[in-house]
Amino acid sequence: MHGPNPLFLREEELERMLELVFHSYQRLFVGHQAALEENALDDLDFRILYMVHRGLGRSIAGLARELGSSKQTISRHARRLIESDLLVETTSKQDRRSKSLTVSGQAATILKRISENQKRYLRSALKRTGSSAVEGFDDVLSQLCAGSTPT
Repeated sequence: MHGPNPLFLREEELERMLELVFHSYQRLFVGHQAALEENALDDLDFRILYMVHRGLGRSIAGLARELGSSKQTISRHARRLIESDLLVETTSKQDRRSKSLTVSGQAATILKRISENQKRYLRSALKRTGSSAVEGFDDVLSQLCAGSTPT
């Protein structure tokens, strides 16, 4: 027997999926609160460090775009992370107004600890579901991340 046809999802199925997304988010991302608290970091600090580490936002403006926050908010958090030696800010030799952000060794260690825990949780769940489920999961997440307008 096959699962529900994704083209004709009932309201209860969508509600259940949203609940699963919420709880999986809790496990993957809120479960690392201890590591954040040990380093006096909040969720936005973590997201900034994560994005800079992945090379997805190396400037304040880039981070603001990627994270959907104001440049002022990102700048305030980045300044604190720089003062805490978790981010390093360098000025471009070509344009002194242009500044680039990178994570420090200390921040990379924190991110690695969090990432290893997340990967362990994710790997365990994916192994239990099988390859076709992994492909479907990847497809669904890719579509959610694409940001296309819902129909």
